[in-house]
Amino acid sequence: MNRLLSLALLGSIVWIGGCTIEPAPRPRVVQRDVYVEHTSSGPVEREVIVEEDPPPDRVEVITVAPYRGAVWERGHWARGPRHRWVWVSGHWR
Repeated sequence: MNRLLSLALLGSIVWIGGCTIEPAPRPRVVQRDVYVEHTSSGPVEREVIVEEDPPPDRVEVITVAPYRGAVWERGHWARGPRHRWVWVSGHWR
């Protein structure tokens, strides 16, 4: 009986000892920015963490330059309201 009890105790220790608790994986940070928000009580620093890559670039049609020496600035993704990705169209400068 003692041997059976000892084996049961040993088995439960080995079983419990095999369980591990791992911390939750940290989010993959694509971009981290700190900006100042002006509130009625004064400036407040806020941190924004973007955890997802922007979508692939869009294909844009580049029109005829409006004047000689104009340079095309291609479109790009930027963070918009609620920190979602928003496409900013290309334009001539």
